[in-house]
Amino acid sequence: MASDAPPEEISRPSLDGGSLYAVLLFRGDYTTWDWAFFVPDASKTPVGALGSLFHTTQGMAGRWAFAMESATDFLHCAEAVAMVRLADLHGLGNFADVVQELTAAFNTVDTSNIHPVEFSSRLWFIEAICVLHDCGFVTCDDAWLLERELKRYAFSAMDSYLEGGGYKLFKSEHCS
Repeated sequence: MASDAPPEEISRPSLDGGSLYAVLLFRGDYTTWDWAFFVPDASKTPVGALGSLFHTTQGMAGRWAFAMESATDFLHCAEAVAMVRLADLHGLGNFADVVQELTAAFNTVDTSNIHPVEFSSRLWFIEAICVLHDCGFVTCDDAWLLERELKRYAFSAMDSYLEGGGYKLFKSEHCS
């Protein structure tokens, strides 16, 4: 059956349990986003209603820190502009196992080479993708190429988002 959608776009809302997603969240600027990872809990229906969000937060005195939080009703997240399926993580076990493994991996992301003034969720995300690749959780040979791909998807989703259409769902060509 032929689809009118571009080949990289997935019809919404069909998240895959056990998959890792990049999430670009609107932050009030039309050309920059907050970057995060999301893993839906496949045991809750619809898949994506619940899951875990992995991101950075800026705390007191401007210090950035890794954070993991349960995300409820993420299918209707008002800030999500684009969600991009990156990889299948079923090999890591059930949802709790995946969250535990990802949390451990994200806690090892070294951002000491990034000046605090220049730090952003995007730069943390790029470093985190490299850690996930090194751990064998994803295959991503070029994190900067992935970054460009994710930006392109977010730009293409902005019009729909601004018109109240919510996020668009894509599948990465540069990460599996």
